[in-house]
Amino acid sequence: DLYDKFANAIKGGTNIDTSKIPSATKKNAAQGTDPETYGSSVEFTGLNLGNYFILVEGGTRVYKPTSVNIVPKYKNNKWDVEAAEANVKIKSSEPNVVKTIVEVDSEKKATQKNIGDTVDFKLDVNIPVYPENAVAKVFTITDTFSNGLTFNGINTITVTPYNGDTAGEALAASAYNASIDGQVLTIDFSGTKYDAANLANYTKLVITYSGTLNE
Repeated sequence: DLYDKFANAIKGGTNIDTSKIPSATKKNAAQGTDPETYGSSVEFTGLNLGNYFILVEGGTRVYKPTSVNIVPKYKNNKWDVEAAEANVKIKSSEPNVVKTIVEVDSEKKATQKNIGDTVDFKLDVNIPVYPENAVAKVFTITDTFSNGLTFNGINTITVTPYNGDTAGEALAASAYNASIDGQVLTIDFSGTKYDAANLANYTKLVITYSGTLNE
């Protein structure tokens, strides 16, 4: 839609006069049982009347571009410009990752493994949803191995996309960038990798890999 096109233009390098961007104050809401009332907000003051495009970036959530109109309020039988205000809630989605240990031998639990044994891991990862034609798609998964585990190599990684409970074909290694830095494993589907793997057609990924107990 139009908002997505605006966001793409901004992310694609369209010149922006940063002097026109108003300053903001961050506010942290009190924690409560209702998730709708918990979180952070940003307040802009001193804005002129008009329509404002809002684009939120960063963090672990994917935010949908939106806009808000600042219009005068009818107060005391007249239009009051000073009373103009508006509130907007930004819609977002958050990828969820669940890590489990795969037990091939049902008689041998993870806590009973010995030095030199292989430990198989599985990640269930929700795929973030991006607007159609979005240009800045970020989807990076990391896992940090404990010092007692040695990663068994990039070639142990398998990635299978799912649409609900229906599995698709396992992705080729070229569909993502995988790397290990010390004990940190990174699997990256950002940028063109997201589209090349057709991730928009799926809801989650199941990723498996293994390590070896070294102490």
